[in-house]
Amino acid sequence: MDAREFFQKVVVPRYTKFVRRRRSRPLPRPLPCPICKSPAQELDRTGDATGFDCPMHGKFKVANTIVAEECNRRRWEAALRKAKLRANPWEVPLVMSGDLFW
Repeated sequence: MDAREFFQKVVVPRYTKFVRRRRSRPLPRPLPCPICKSPAQELDRTGDATGFDCPMHGKFKVANTIVAEECNRRRWEAALRKAKLRANPWEVPLVMSGDLFW
């Protein structure tokens, strides 16, 4: 088997399988909003944050380092207000642990 035949039979099929897998992205899945528990659309991931598009609270991100099952709705809404005040007008607000617990 010469180099051209090897390339056409081995390299090209493996490369096309890899390219097809990379291009297929999963569709956004509905997640429960951490504030009101209503179904929210997941935004694209950016770094260490999960983005939500809630019909009631709008678009916002929550840092993945937050473990806040014991937080109530009032505390979540206060944290979202803090994050909106801190964010620039063109940015999606990011709720961090400091917003929830301080």
